[in-house]
Order: sequence, then C-alpha cells, then structure tokens
Amino acid sequence: MSRPTLSPEAAAACADDIRRFEEETAAQKNGTLPFPEYKGRRARHGTYEQRQDGRFMIRPRFPAGVLTTAAARAAAAASRTAGDGVLHLTTRQDVQIHGVPEDRVPGVMRDLLAAGVPCRGSGGDAARNTAACPLAGVCQHEAFDVTPHALAVGGDMLAAAGEFSLPRKFKPAFSGCNCDCAGAKIADSGFIARIHDGQPGFALYAGGGLGAISRPADLLEEWIPAADAPAANRALLKLFERHGDRTNRARARLRFVFERLGVVALRTEFRQEFAAARAVPPSSSPIENRKSKIENSPAAPSIPPSPWRLPEAVPACGLRIVRQRQEGLVSVAVRPPLGLLSAAAMACAADAAEQFSREKGLRLTPDQGFLIRSVPENALPELDRVLAGTPQTLPDSGDLLGWMTVCSGSSVCRLGQFDSRDLARSLAAALLRASLPQEFVEAADIRISGCLNACSQAPVAGIGLCGLGRPGEDGKIQPHYRILLGASRRQSPVRLNEPAAVLPAGRVPAAVVALLQAWRGDAATEESLGDFSRRLGPDALGKILA
Repeated sequence: MSRPTLSPEAAAACADDIRRFEEETAAQKNGTLPFPEYKGRRARHGTYEQRQDGRFMIRPRFPAGVLTTAAARAAAAASRTAGDGVLHLTTRQDVQIHGVPEDRVPGVMRDLLAAGVPCRGSGGDAARNTAACPLAGVCQHEAFDVTPHALAVGGDMLAAAGEFSLPRKFKPAFSGCNCDCAGAKIADSGFIARIHDGQPGFALYAGGGLGAISRPADLLEEWIPAADAPAANRALLKLFERHGDRTNRARARLRFVFERLGVVALRTEFRQEFAAARAVPPSSSPIENRKSKIENSPAAPSIPPSPWRLPEAVPACGLRIVRQRQEGLVSVAVRPPLGLLSAAAMACAADAAEQFSREKGLRLTPDQGFLIRSVPENALPELDRVLAGTPQTLPDSGDLLGWMTVCSGSSVCRLGQFDSRDLARSLAAALLRASLPQEFVEAADIRISGCLNACSQAPVAGIGLCGLGRPGEDGKIQPHYRILLGASRRQSPVRLNEPAAVLPAGRVPAAVVALLQAWRGDAATEESLGDFSRRLGPDALGKILA
C-alpha cells in the first residue's frame, strides 16, 4: 500500500492555513469580517457548525481512504479529548470529529497536522477528498493498483487549494475495475483503471454527482495514460471554474455544466486544457508516496462478478474477511452501526493494524466502514481475540444497523431535515420482527439520508430513502421520506434510482419490509433489487409500498 505523508512544504502551507483560520475567526468576532463570508472560508478548513450551539464538526482529509495508524490514533485522541468521543465514518472515506468547542478547533487541527493529516480543502467550495476503491492493490479483479494515482491527484489538489476559485465542491474518485467501488461513474471526475496496449491508464468520466438532482457521469475519454491523471483532473477543475454557475448554488456543481453545455462541446474544450496541463512540468507533490511491499496486480478480467458491497465479505473466525489476490492474506471488514465508531474502538483498530496488518494501517470504505488489510489468514483467531477482548470492543458487523448506510441527519447536521438515524433504528427493529435473513438485508443495500442532499448515496442504493417535509392535517410540516428504487451501477451510464413513493416516516419501516418480502418471494430470486423494482414498474411497486 502507498502510504501518504505530507511533505514539509505541504505541512507548512497547512500550518499557515490554521493561522489564517484563527485570524479570520477573530476578524469575524470583532466585526471586520462579515459572517456570511467568514462561514464560507471556515467551511474550506473542513469545519462546520453543528445544530448544538457552540459545537463544531471537523472533517480531516484522508486521500484514497488511507488511514495510517498514527492518523487513526490522532483522530481518536482528538475525539476523546476535544469532541464527543464518537467518530463518524463517511461515504467519501473520511472521518468526522463531532462536538468540538469553538475554542478547541485550531488545536485539534494542529494535532491532526502533526500526525500528517490536513484539513485544508476538506469542506466548502473546494476540491475535496479523493475517493478510491478500498481494495486497491489487493483486489482479485483490478487492472492495477490505483492508490498511488489517487494520492497523486489528492496531493495535487491539496497543493493547488489556493489556485482555483470554484463555484461549489468538486469530488474525484478512482476505481480499479468496472466494479467501480469508489463511484467514479457518479463523481465530478472519475477514473476507472484500464490496460491499453500493455500500458496502465484510465477511462475518464466527468460531470456526475448525487443530490436533490442527481446525474450519472459522462464518458469523457476512453483512455488516458495513468501518469496524466493529475493533469486531467486539473483540466476539469479549469472547466468547472470557468463555466460553473455562480448565481444559483443549487445548480452550481459540475454536473449542471455538463447538462447545460453537453459532453461533445466540453470534450473539445477539455482536450485543450488537458494538453496545456500536460505541458507544464509537475510541481513537487505535497504527498510523498512510499511504495508498498505488496506488488501491483497484473491485468485482470474487465468485468468482476459484482459491485463492491460489504456482504461480499465472508465469515471467518468470528470476523468478516475478503480474500486478497496475495496468497494467504485477507482483508478484515468492519462496518460499525450507523457509521459511528467510538474513539476507544478506533484506537483499538489502530493497535490491531499495527500488530497484524502488513500494511500497518486501515483503509476506509464508501459504506461507512474500514478494512484491516493484508492480515495473514492464520492470524485471524488471534486478531479476533484481540478485538473482542478490548474494554470497548469494535461493533459487531452482524448488527442489522451495520448493513445500512446512514447520514448523520438532523441529530448533528444543520442541513438535515429529519433524524435519519432514528429511522434506521426503527427500520432495523421492523426487519428483525419480520425475521428476514441477515444476508437478505445486506444485499438490499439500504441507504438513508435526512434530506434530499443524499449524503448516504441514496440515488444508487438498492433502497434509497431521503427525508423531506410535507404538511400534515394540522398544516404543520411532518417528516416524510421519498423512497427511491431501480438503480444499477452495472449500467453504462449508471442507472439511478427513481422516486417510487413518498410516505410519512412512521410508515416507512412497514413499506420497506413489504418490499423486501415481495422481492424474497419472487420467482426470479437471482434478480437484484434494482432489476426487480424496474421489472415490477411503478403501479405494482405503489401497491406494495402503500
């Protein structure tokens, strides 16, 4: 595994950012910096105000979801000493620290930076964290390990944080095969590994994104050399900076540029920017990549058996594992309920990785979990004993809550309309009462968001649930959820979910149980839930959900 470490130049730039953040905070408090302007600047430091007054969320930056043991311990210590003691794992392979008092924010940033973890550009209108397949480098189906390339793009964006004035956020993703574990086909810039004439490269996708209005990405280039990924990403940032809508934030993302101008016109302009970016010698990368001891994988089949989803992990010695292409090594999968991991559990995971993983680190996954990778299979019984014997053990991934992807919702987020975690708990209880097999719930891929922003990636779920308000009989706004069905990430372009119903929150668990029972009882048992929903059609689905 390539392990990211900040160069001295990058560390100095990030330290300057923290000093600037303190100056901006002081200017806002003394009235010389208007609050709306300050709020936008604060977000670019990865800091957001929570619903609880005076408490903040800090989102550090973990390129490609790579979490060194030092970084994991630093995040755990920050949460334990300055936050609420619970870390939130995200669908963009980040870790959020919640409940930090305002006066403790700069200190937390400095502690994280000392462990090589920056907060620069991890929020606001910025080029965000680079996502990557969590099995990159160990997957049996990948074309090659995309991790070094994801780190190179992440490092380039970190260095260029002050060069671009973006209308909104910009999210890249790297996947090692058509499985598209990282969601390259729904990203602003998406890279899917391809071997062409024996050379590594990428199919380049652009203009995708999820939210109240979602859009699959367009295939922009069939193949570009792998070494040119940073230049291609920079070219897309240039297009976004030039054409992004600065008058309407609701339509300011890159996907609306592609919708408005079309892929044909943008491809021509992209090629001009790409050629210019390739002609400029790359500056020294702010991230130094240390080569992995695990060798790159050779070219593999272009179509793997199924998309990434944690149920592919198989039980072994009390743990859930994914077998690696390296003989005798496995990745241990942990998916905490609701994506919430105690600081003690994170520290325990870091200790376990230090002791048992040949990579000496963790890899965050897009379903709010993590992997302890490159563990010798014969060490699994001892690893299970170590994890189970800690004072505060890692969550049991067999919990039904561990098989749902759930945003923080209104319990923390100021944008969340309703408590998505509360709905998840009610839904888990209903599924348990219905005695549906756990593997069936796992395969359903349920994703819940507290609003239409779809941070849980509900538009590509087996069952997507997004909160929205509807007036009740008394005229007051009541919590409802839009049920989204029919997605398939196997399609090209990706087939997104479509609205199937809008129900009061209290009726959602029964509706989901009815849908899963209908799917389970159908003759075409090998059919995915998305294909099943499409085949039934709106009328039949409406009757089930009603």
